Amino acid sequence: MCVIDQCNRVELLRDLLQADTPTKIRALLAKLPIAPEGSEYFDRDDPKRKWVPGKLHWVPVGMQRGNAGRIQLANAGENPLAERLVNAMEGLIERARQRELLTNPSAPMPQSPREAVERYFNIPPLDQILERTPEWERARALSKLIRLRVSRPKGQAKDHFTVRIEDEGIGQTPDHVHKTLLSLSNSSKGDKPYMIGVFGQGGSSSYHGTRDHSWLISRRAPDVHGGENQGAGWSIVKHVFPKDRRDPYYAYLAMDEEGAVPYFTAEVADAANLAHGSTFTHIDYDLQHTGVSVVRNLYPAMNHLLFNPVLGYELYNQGDRPDPMFGNAYRLTFKINRIRKQGQSDDFVDKTFGPQRM
Repeated sequence: MCVIDQCNRVELLRDLLQADTPTKIRALLAKLPIAPEGSEYFDRDDPKRKWVPGKLHWVPVGMQRGNAGRIQLANAGENPLAERLVNAMEGLIERARQRELLTNPSAPMPQSPREAVERYFNIPPLDQILERTPEWERARALSKLIRLRVSRPKGQAKDHFTVRIEDEGIGQTPDHVHKTLLSLSNSSKGDKPYMIGVFGQGGSSSYHGTRDHSWLISRRAPDVHGGENQGAGWSIVKHVFPKDRRDPYYAYLAMDEEGAVPYFTAEVADAANLAHGSTFTHIDYDLQHTGVSVVRNLYPAMNHLLFNPVLGYELYNQGDRPDPMFGNAYRLTFKINRIRKQGQSDDFVDKTFGPQRM
Protein backbone atom coordinates (compact mmCIF):
# COMPACT_ATOMS: atom_id res chain seq x y z
CA MET A 1 0.00 0.00 0.00
CA CYS A 2 1.24 3.49 -0.88
CA VAL A 3 0.12 6.83 0.48
CA ILE A 4 -1.10 8.54 -2.72
CA ASP A 5 1.81 8.46 -5.18
CA GLN A 6 4.77 8.99 -2.84
CA CYS A 7 6.28 5.53 -3.32
CA ASN A 8 6.64 6.08 -7.07
CA ARG A 9 8.42 9.44 -6.99
CA VAL A 10 12.13 9.39 -7.73
CA GLU A 11 12.47 13.12 -7.03
CA LEU A 12 11.05 12.65 -3.53
CA LEU A 13 13.64 9.99 -2.76
CA ARG A 14 16.41 12.23 -4.05
CA ASP A 15 15.11 15.10 -1.91
CA LEU A 16 15.20 12.82 1.12
CA LEU A 17 18.76 11.64 0.46
CA GLN A 18 19.92 15.26 0.11
CA ALA A 19 18.08 16.56 3.20
CA ASP A 20 20.86 17.77 5.51
CA THR A 21 19.56 21.09 6.84
CA PRO A 22 16.38 22.23 8.64
CA THR A 23 15.38 24.17 5.53
CA LYS A 24 15.61 21.12 3.26
CA ILE A 25 13.76 18.79 5.63
CA ARG A 26 10.94 21.31 6.07
CA ALA A 27 10.65 21.69 2.30
CA LEU A 28 10.40 17.90 2.05
CA LEU A 29 7.75 17.71 4.77
CA ALA A 30 5.70 20.34 2.95
CA LYS A 31 5.42 17.97 -0.03
CA LEU A 32 4.05 15.09 2.03
CA PRO A 33 0.39 14.35 2.81
CA ILE A 34 0.63 14.58 6.61
CA ALA A 35 -2.41 14.58 8.86
CA PRO A 36 -2.72 17.60 11.19
CA GLU A 37 -0.66 17.01 14.30
CA GLY A 38 -2.54 16.25 17.51
CA SER A 39 -2.69 13.70 20.26
CA GLU A 40 -6.10 12.46 19.07
CA TYR A 41 -4.47 10.88 16.00
CA PHE A 42 -2.88 8.08 17.97
CA ASP A 43 -4.64 5.87 20.47
CA ARG A 44 -2.78 2.65 21.21
CA ASP A 45 -5.97 0.94 22.37
CA ASP A 46 -7.82 1.95 19.22
CA PRO A 47 -5.29 2.94 16.50
CA LYS A 48 -7.97 3.34 13.84
CA ARG A 49 -9.80 6.02 15.80
CA LYS A 50 -9.78 9.23 13.76
CA TRP A 51 -7.07 7.89 11.43
CA VAL A 52 -7.28 9.89 8.22
CA PRO A 53 -7.03 7.55 5.21
CA GLY A 54 -4.43 8.46 2.61
CA LYS A 55 -2.40 10.54 5.07
CA LEU A 56 0.88 10.03 6.88
CA HIS A 57 0.66 10.34 10.66
CA TRP A 58 3.13 11.08 13.43
CA VAL A 59 3.11 8.00 15.68
CA PRO A 60 5.37 7.42 18.71
CA VAL A 61 8.68 5.63 18.23
CA GLY A 62 8.10 2.08 19.43
CA MET A 63 4.36 2.84 19.32
CA GLN A 64 4.77 4.04 22.92
CA ARG A 65 3.72 7.53 23.98
CA GLY A 66 5.94 7.47 27.05
CA ASN A 67 9.17 7.04 25.13
CA ALA A 68 10.94 10.32 25.91
CA GLY A 69 12.46 9.17 29.20
CA ARG A 70 14.22 6.21 27.61
CA ILE A 71 15.30 8.01 24.44
CA GLN A 72 16.86 10.81 26.49
CA LEU A 73 19.17 8.54 28.50
CA ALA A 74 22.41 9.40 26.68
CA ASN A 75 24.60 11.95 28.48
CA ALA A 76 26.95 12.79 25.58
CA GLY A 77 26.40 13.27 21.87
CA GLU A 78 29.07 10.75 20.85
CA ASN A 79 27.56 7.81 22.77
CA PRO A 80 24.50 7.24 20.54
CA LEU A 81 26.74 7.44 17.46
CA ALA A 82 28.81 4.56 18.83
CA GLU A 83 25.57 2.61 19.27
CA ARG A 84 24.60 3.30 15.66
CA LEU A 85 28.01 2.11 14.47
CA VAL A 86 27.64 -1.11 16.45
CA ASN A 87 24.25 -1.65 14.76
CA ALA A 88 25.97 -1.17 11.40
CA MET A 89 28.59 -3.81 12.28
CA GLU A 90 25.76 -6.16 13.20
CA GLY A 91 24.19 -5.47 9.79
CA LEU A 92 27.31 -6.76 8.02
CA ILE A 93 27.52 -9.80 10.28
CA GLU A 94 23.84 -10.66 9.87
CA ARG A 95 24.05 -10.45 6.09
CA ALA A 96 26.97 -12.90 6.15
CA ARG A 97 25.05 -15.22 8.49
CA GLN A 98 21.96 -15.23 6.25
CA ARG A 99 24.14 -15.93 3.22
CA GLU A 100 25.63 -18.87 5.07
CA LEU A 101 22.17 -20.27 5.84
CA LEU A 102 21.20 -20.09 2.17
CA THR A 103 23.98 -22.53 1.31
CA ASN A 104 23.93 -24.53 4.54
CA PRO A 105 20.68 -24.27 6.54
CA SER A 106 22.10 -26.40 9.35
CA ALA A 107 25.25 -24.30 9.87
CA PRO A 108 25.73 -23.69 13.61
CA MET A 109 25.54 -20.14 14.85
CA PRO A 110 28.77 -18.37 15.80
CA GLN A 111 28.86 -18.08 19.57
CA SER A 112 30.22 -14.54 19.72
CA PRO A 113 30.58 -11.49 17.47
CA ARG A 114 34.34 -12.09 17.19
CA GLU A 115 33.81 -15.69 16.18
CA ALA A 116 31.37 -14.48 13.51
CA VAL A 117 33.84 -11.93 12.13
CA GLU A 118 36.63 -14.50 12.01
CA ARG A 119 34.39 -17.09 10.31
CA TYR A 120 32.75 -14.82 7.75
CA PHE A 121 35.49 -12.27 7.05
CA ASN A 122 38.68 -14.08 8.12
CA ILE A 123 39.68 -11.20 10.38
CA PRO A 124 41.21 -11.61 13.86
CA PRO A 125 40.64 -9.01 16.62
CA LEU A 126 41.74 -5.66 15.24
CA ASP A 127 44.31 -5.08 17.96
CA GLN A 128 46.16 -8.20 16.76
CA ILE A 129 46.50 -7.00 13.16
CA LEU A 130 49.71 -5.60 11.72
CA GLU A 131 49.45 -2.84 9.13
CA ARG A 132 49.71 -3.74 5.42
CA THR A 133 49.17 -7.45 6.04
CA PRO A 134 46.42 -9.43 4.25
CA GLU A 135 44.33 -9.27 7.45
CA TRP A 136 44.72 -5.48 7.53
CA GLU A 137 43.71 -5.18 3.89
CA ARG A 138 40.54 -7.21 4.51
CA ALA A 139 39.69 -5.19 7.61
CA ARG A 140 40.30 -1.92 5.77
CA ALA A 141 38.06 -2.98 2.87
CA LEU A 142 35.23 -3.84 5.27
CA SER A 143 35.61 -0.54 7.10
CA LYS A 144 34.60 1.24 3.90
CA LEU A 145 31.13 -0.33 4.23
CA ILE A 146 30.39 1.57 7.47
CA ARG A 147 30.64 5.35 7.41
CA LEU A 148 30.15 8.07 10.02
CA ARG A 149 29.85 11.44 8.30
CA VAL A 150 29.88 14.73 10.21
CA SER A 151 29.38 17.91 8.22
CA ARG A 152 28.42 21.52 8.72
CA PRO A 153 26.24 22.44 5.74
CA LYS A 154 26.75 25.84 4.19
CA GLY A 155 25.09 28.59 6.18
CA GLN A 156 24.87 26.61 9.41
CA ALA A 157 26.19 28.02 12.70
CA LYS A 158 29.54 26.73 13.93
CA ASP A 159 28.02 24.28 16.43
CA HIS A 160 25.22 23.01 14.15
CA PHE A 161 26.21 19.75 12.46
CA THR A 162 24.55 17.09 10.37
CA VAL A 163 25.53 13.54 11.31
CA ARG A 164 24.95 10.57 9.02
CA ILE A 165 25.64 6.88 9.71
CA GLU A 166 25.62 4.65 6.63
CA ASP A 167 26.16 0.94 6.27
CA GLU A 168 26.02 -1.58 3.45
CA GLY A 169 24.81 -4.43 5.61
CA ILE A 170 21.69 -6.53 5.43
CA GLY A 171 19.19 -3.68 5.73
CA GLN A 172 15.48 -4.16 6.34
CA THR A 173 12.44 -4.72 4.15
CA PRO A 174 9.82 -1.94 4.32
CA ASP A 175 7.43 -4.12 6.32
CA HIS A 176 10.00 -4.60 9.10
CA VAL A 177 11.47 -1.11 9.54
CA HIS A 178 8.96 -0.09 12.23
CA LYS A 179 9.44 -3.41 14.03
CA THR A 180 13.22 -3.12 14.18
CA LEU A 181 14.86 0.22 13.36
CA LEU A 182 12.00 2.22 14.88
CA SER A 183 11.17 -0.10 17.73
CA LEU A 184 12.02 0.58 21.35
CA SER A 185 13.04 -1.95 24.01
CA ASN A 186 12.14 -4.68 21.54
CA SER A 187 14.90 -6.84 20.12
CA SER A 188 15.20 -9.80 17.79
CA LYS A 189 18.77 -10.51 18.89
CA GLY A 190 18.16 -12.42 22.12
CA ASP A 191 18.71 -15.82 20.50
CA LYS A 192 21.66 -14.71 18.38
CA PRO A 193 24.92 -14.87 20.35
CA TYR A 194 26.84 -13.51 17.37
CA MET A 195 25.05 -10.16 17.70
CA ILE A 196 26.40 -7.39 19.94
CA GLY A 197 23.42 -5.47 21.32
CA VAL A 198 20.28 -6.99 22.75
CA PHE A 199 18.05 -4.39 24.43
CA GLY A 200 16.89 -2.43 21.36
CA GLN A 201 17.54 0.87 23.09
CA GLY A 202 20.90 2.57 22.53
CA GLY A 203 20.70 3.86 18.97
CA SER A 204 17.37 5.59 19.63
CA SER A 205 19.17 8.04 21.93
CA SER A 206 20.47 9.77 18.82
CA TYR A 207 16.99 11.29 18.36
CA HIS A 208 17.49 13.17 21.61
CA GLY A 209 20.78 14.59 20.37
CA THR A 210 19.04 15.90 17.24
CA ARG A 211 17.80 19.45 17.66
CA ASP A 212 15.75 19.30 14.45
CA HIS A 213 14.59 16.22 12.53
CA SER A 214 16.14 12.83 11.83
CA TRP A 215 15.44 10.62 8.86
CA LEU A 216 16.21 7.02 8.05
CA ILE A 217 16.00 4.73 5.07
CA SER A 218 16.72 1.03 4.74
CA ARG A 219 16.77 -1.49 1.92
CA ARG A 220 17.25 -5.23 2.24
CA ALA A 221 20.29 -6.77 0.57
CA PRO A 222 19.13 -8.38 -2.70
CA ASP A 223 20.65 -11.80 -2.04
CA VAL A 224 18.83 -12.27 1.30
CA HIS A 225 15.50 -10.44 0.87
CA GLY A 226 13.58 -13.70 1.13
CA GLY A 227 11.08 -12.80 -1.56
CA GLU A 228 9.74 -9.81 0.38
CA ASN A 229 9.32 -6.21 -0.79
CA GLN A 230 12.59 -5.14 -2.41
CA GLY A 231 11.85 -1.45 -2.05
CA ALA A 232 13.21 0.95 0.56
CA GLY A 233 11.37 1.76 3.77
CA TRP A 234 11.90 5.25 5.16
CA SER A 235 10.61 7.74 7.70
CA ILE A 236 11.27 11.04 9.45
CA VAL A 237 11.55 11.41 13.24
CA LYS A 238 10.92 14.46 15.40
CA HIS A 239 10.25 15.54 18.98
CA VAL A 240 6.52 16.17 19.43
CA PHE A 241 5.17 18.58 22.04
CA PRO A 242 1.40 17.95 22.18
CA LYS A 243 -0.85 20.91 22.79
CA ASP A 244 -2.40 20.99 26.27
CA ARG A 245 -0.35 18.01 27.41
CA ARG A 246 2.88 17.69 29.39
CA ASP A 247 4.17 14.41 27.97
CA PRO A 248 6.31 15.17 24.90
CA TYR A 249 7.45 12.16 22.91
CA TYR A 250 9.43 11.19 19.83
CA ALA A 251 7.42 10.29 16.77
CA TYR A 252 7.94 9.08 13.24
CA LEU A 253 5.89 9.25 10.06
CA ALA A 254 3.79 6.13 9.55
CA MET A 255 1.47 5.30 6.67
CA ASP A 256 -1.00 3.07 8.53
CA GLU A 257 -2.38 2.59 12.02
CA GLU A 258 -0.15 -0.45 12.59
CA GLY A 259 2.91 1.79 12.39
CA ALA A 260 4.30 0.64 9.02
CA VAL A 261 6.56 3.21 7.35
CA PRO A 262 6.16 4.60 3.83
CA TYR A 263 8.39 3.12 1.17
CA PHE A 264 9.81 3.61 -2.29
CA THR A 265 9.41 0.82 -4.80
CA ALA A 266 12.40 -1.16 -6.03
CA GLU A 267 12.20 0.62 -9.40
CA VAL A 268 12.37 4.04 -7.74
CA ALA A 269 15.23 2.94 -5.45
CA ASP A 270 17.16 1.62 -8.44
CA ALA A 271 16.57 4.85 -10.39
CA ALA A 272 18.05 6.82 -7.49
CA ASN A 273 21.01 4.40 -7.20
CA LEU A 274 20.04 3.50 -3.64
CA ALA A 275 22.12 0.55 -2.48
CA HIS A 276 21.20 -1.94 0.22
CA GLY A 277 21.81 -1.24 3.90
CA SER A 278 20.60 1.42 6.33
CA THR A 279 21.19 5.16 6.68
CA PHE A 280 20.37 7.39 9.65
CA THR A 281 20.72 11.16 9.26
CA HIS A 282 20.44 13.53 12.22
CA ILE A 283 19.98 17.18 11.30
CA ASP A 284 21.40 19.83 13.63
CA TYR A 285 22.99 17.23 15.90
CA ASP A 286 24.32 18.45 19.24
CA LEU A 287 27.90 17.20 19.63
CA GLN A 288 28.30 19.45 22.68
CA HIS A 289 31.36 21.11 21.17
CA THR A 290 31.80 24.00 18.79
CA GLY A 291 33.87 24.78 15.73
CA VAL A 292 37.31 23.24 15.52
CA SER A 293 36.85 21.34 18.81
CA VAL A 294 34.52 18.93 17.03
CA VAL A 295 37.27 18.10 14.55
CA ARG A 296 39.76 17.76 17.36
CA ASN A 297 37.61 15.75 19.78
CA LEU A 298 35.54 13.40 17.63
CA TYR A 299 38.38 11.18 16.40
CA PRO A 300 39.77 10.33 19.87
CA ALA A 301 36.28 10.16 21.38
CA MET A 302 35.04 7.53 18.92
CA ASN A 303 38.26 5.52 19.15
CA HIS A 304 37.82 5.55 22.93
CA LEU A 305 34.13 4.57 22.91
CA LEU A 306 34.74 1.74 20.45
CA PHE A 307 38.04 0.72 22.02
CA ASN A 308 38.42 -2.60 20.21
CA PRO A 309 35.47 -2.99 17.81
CA VAL A 310 34.82 -6.22 15.93
CA LEU A 311 34.91 -4.28 12.64
CA GLY A 312 36.40 -0.98 11.62
CA TYR A 313 34.60 1.95 10.05
CA GLU A 314 35.36 5.26 8.37
CA LEU A 315 35.02 8.71 9.90
CA TYR A 316 34.36 11.60 7.54
CA ASN A 317 34.82 14.64 9.76
CA GLN A 318 33.78 17.71 7.75
CA GLY A 319 35.59 16.54 4.66
CA ASP A 320 35.82 13.96 1.88
CA ARG A 321 38.94 12.23 3.20
CA PRO A 322 38.10 9.48 5.71
CA ASP A 323 39.97 8.37 8.78
CA PRO A 324 39.99 4.57 9.18
CA MET A 325 38.73 3.85 12.71
CA PHE A 326 39.96 0.64 14.36
CA GLY A 327 39.83 1.71 18.02
CA ASN A 328 42.42 2.70 20.60
CA ALA A 329 43.49 -0.90 21.25
CA TYR A 330 44.66 -1.15 17.64
CA ARG A 331 46.33 2.27 17.79
CA LEU A 332 48.27 1.34 20.93
CA THR A 333 49.42 -2.07 19.74
CA PHE A 334 50.29 -0.66 16.33
CA LYS A 335 52.69 1.79 17.97
CA ILE A 336 54.14 -0.93 20.17
CA ASN A 337 54.70 -3.25 17.20
CA ARG A 338 56.39 -0.47 15.24
CA ILE A 339 58.76 0.22 18.14
CA ARG A 340 59.61 -3.48 18.38
CA LYS A 341 60.14 -3.73 14.63
CA GLN A 342 62.61 -0.85 14.81
CA GLY A 343 64.49 -2.65 17.59
CA GLN A 344 63.73 0.00 20.18
CA SER A 345 62.99 -0.76 23.82
CA ASP A 346 59.37 -1.16 24.82
CA ASP A 347 60.01 -1.44 28.56
CA PHE A 348 57.60 1.44 29.11
CA VAL A 349 54.65 -0.78 28.07
CA ASP A 350 52.95 -2.24 31.17
CA LYS A 351 49.84 -3.63 29.48
CA THR A 352 48.92 -5.85 26.57
CA PHE A 353 45.61 -5.97 24.74
CA GLY A 354 44.52 -9.52 24.21
CA PRO A 355 41.02 -10.66 23.28
CA GLN A 356 38.43 -8.41 24.92
CA ARG A 357 35.32 -9.82 26.59
CA MET A 358 32.18 -8.62 24.77
